[in-house]
Amino acid sequence: EEKIGLPLAAVHAPVADNRLIVGAAPQLIKLVTSAERWERFVWTLTAHPRLHGHPHRVDPERWARGLDDDQLAAQTWFRTERQTFIPVPSVRQAVFTIRVDNQPLTEAVTDPAHAALLHAALESMSPAVLAYRDLAGVRDALLAWLSARTAVPGLA
Repeated sequence: EEKIGLPLAAVHAPVADNRLIVGAAPQLIKLVTSAERWERFVWTLTAHPRLHGHPHRVDPERWARGLDDDQLAAQTWFRTERQTFIPVPSVRQAVFTIRVDNQPLTEAVTDPAHAALLHAALESMSPAVLAYRDLAGVRDALLAWLSARTAVPGLA
């Protein structure tokens, strides 16, 4: 609620590795306030199944400690968001919506190829993104769990 009415660059200021988004803010605003609707999809891994994941409303100690890889994966959720931009060109604004879905990680990883893709994505995250998403402390265990489910040589 504190983001309503703020410029795009201000809204994305706390986002890790935000240079591209902030730098492209004028072009993105032009794009999402034009005549066409836009959508994008984002994902993360999280320790809580709540749809509302505002950092001020979830436990700051989200990840249980002392779990093995399988136990950690069993308590991890694959969170996806469908984000839409509905233009209001007459006022050069857009209505932004988010549809959130959470699925247990153990159900979301359906085959070795999916495990390999998720492994590669998680492995590629910068330290800033891992910290922003609260994944730094669990990254290695989740990578090990994903590796055990992939058929890609060298990941297991």
